Amino acid sequence: MIFFILTLAFMFAYVAYTDQTKRIIPNWASFAFIIAYILKAFLFPADISPAGSIHIPFTEIDVSVWPYVKDILAAFAVFVGGYILWSFNLWGAGDVKLLTTASLFFGVHNPDFAMLSFLLLTGLLGGLLSFVFLGFKIIVTYLPRLGKYLPAKKPIPYGVAISGSGLYGLYALSTASWGIF
Repeated sequence: MIFFILTLAFMFAYVAYTDQTKRIIPNWASFAFIIAYILKAFLFPADISPAGSIHIPFTEIDVSVWPYVKDILAAFAVFVGGYILWSFNLWGAGDVKLLTTASLFFGVHNPDFAMLSFLLLTGLLGGLLSFVFLGFKIIVTYLPRLGKYLPAKKPIPYGVAISGSGLYGLYALSTASWGIF
């Protein structure tokens, strides 16, 4: 379990770094989050409930499907909201993909750090990041020589806010429900 959490933390940190430096969130990172979610579902199954459970062939494991269906439906709702923001050119497509795939891990069935907390913290960190970039623009306006050192004209790397929220969410889940730290 600790290796799984550290791998996710590395993925979040890498996405934050690439979004900050190159303003690109790689597509493979979103696919890696999806694969990691599928691995989490099979390696660390949710609570077993008699209704809606699937027996994995050749094993003694029954997996409850309903929590994963709720997670996927909630992530789809996040995708729809992100798509609306993307269609009005308020967000990048990489941000939408990252938020959708990362929100799978903080699903609606998890009481400790639910998806709503993940989204709210992402919004707060994104707002803080927006104020920092607004400060950069104000500084560049009055001190144009600093313009080559400050990223005032580049878009805001919202992947940093998503990754920061994801890292905090991993910490919160590992201490509360997964019992790691």
